[in-house]
Amino acid sequence: MNCKNCGKKVFAKEICQCGEKAPNVHGFGVGLNSVLCMVLTILSVILLIASISFNNILNRDLLTESIENLDFGSIQVRDDGKTISLDEYILDEYIDDERISVENVDNVLNKPFIKNFITDKLDGYKEYCLNKGELIYVTSDEIVNLIDENQDELYEEASLRFLDPDKEELRDNLSFLDELNRDMKEHISRGFGAASVRTLFSLIFSVFLGVLLVVILIQWLIVYAKNSRRAGKALRKYGLSVMITALAVILLSVFVPVIMDFALPWGELVSELVSSSKWVFVIVSAIIAVYGGIVFAVSIPMLRGSKQNQQIEVVSETTSPASAPITVPAPVEEVSVEEKNICPSCQHENKAKASFCSRCGTKLKD
Repeated sequence: MNCKNCGKKVFAKEICQCGEKAPNVHGFGVGLNSVLCMVLTILSVILLIASISFNNILNRDLLTESIENLDFGSIQVRDDGKTISLDEYILDEYIDDERISVENVDNVLNKPFIKNFITDKLDGYKEYCLNKGELIYVTSDEIVNLIDENQDELYEEASLRFLDPDKEELRDNLSFLDELNRDMKEHISRGFGAASVRTLFSLIFSVFLGVLLVVILIQWLIVYAKNSRRAGKALRKYGLSVMITALAVILLSVFVPVIMDFALPWGELVSELVSSSKWVFVIVSAIIAVYGGIVFAVSIPMLRGSKQNQQIEVVSETTSPASAPITVPAPVEEVSVEEKNICPSCQHENKAKASFCSRCGTKLKD
């Protein structure tokens, strides 16, 4: 906009060089648009980091590598306020035969068929998330059949056979899996749940979010330009929104696995599984934080003019008529006006005390 006093270009809410303050044009609408843009920016950054990171984790098979390198028997589990290893937990909770020791359980947990079963399930989940297959389930019957198919290895380890009563008891202990599968079928395998999962892991969705972030910035700049705001202010708010959100995700990626390790009974297992994956979130978040930092840095020189105008505003306020000292003019001494002595014959002005006209000689006073 142009200053109504001097006609020079001036931005809303700023002080012109002539000292005239520009009005706040469409202040509520511009402020509301900024709030919406900030919210959309924060949500877009979070979803973009999640989408890129999850897609990277699945395609690089990081979870599968974690399983292959994991020693199941040494995993710590909290039970009834005490922390014990997973092999001890299984021995105490599910095995009554005194002939089986902790070492036997530990050896069974690290058998190749156990890890192969888990990695096969992870591959199935990967195919589902990448929209290349249907959602798979882990059922109690599958685990019973897995143990039944590998009885020879179990017999070599513990010299015991897996009998029908043992199978039924194991099914009862694993009944919670069937309940979990029912919930997954209801909320994840179809409808909105399936669409949400597959969208989040989609590369196209990541591209869409990246484009959306650019569109938000362009729209923000257009609104500021149309309403006589400095573009630097929009860039500053946008850059801070991106940068702070990405830094927050970095902190969560580092500390959430640690918190889960202490808070959940099976927290160490979860922490071990996500230990390699969390660095993907950190790296992706760091890249996006750098992008936000660059945008913020670009806004700094663009806002120098605004700071100069603020200085002018401060100076104008300190020198305003209301605060300026009032100077009282010195009293003017009244100068007496001499009575004019005009000649009646030639109209010449003579001195007040003259008796005769200096021009024609006519007598002036009686």
